[in-house]
Amino acid sequence: MHEKEDEFFRILEGRFAFWCNGARVDLAEGGVICVPRGAVHRFQNVGGTMGRIMVVVTPRGFEGFFPAVDAVPGASMDEIGQIAARYNLRFVVDAAEAA
Repeated sequence: MHEKEDEFFRILEGRFAFWCNGARVDLAEGGVICVPRGAVHRFQNVGGTMGRIMVVVTPRGFEGFFPAVDAVPGASMDEIGQIAARYNLRFVVDAAEAA
C-alpha cells in the first residue's frame, strides 16, 4: 500500500490479475488500471508466458525503493519493510491491517 502515490499500470504483454481493496480485475495486453493512493493492492502474472507491465507512479520518489532494497542483498522481509517505510510503502497481509 502506497500512502502518498497513485499508480497506473498498462499491460504490455501477457495476462495479469490485479487485486485492489479486495476486488479482482483481469487484464490482457493493452489493459490499464489505476490504483489510488491508500489502496491495498497486488498483482500477479496469470498468463502462460512471461509478461511485461509499464508502471507509472505519481508523485515521484517511490522509485528509490527498488535500488534501496537491491543494495541489501538477501534482505529479510523485516528489513524490506523497514526500507519500504522510508518510501511511505506498507506491506499488509489483509485489508484489515490497512485501516
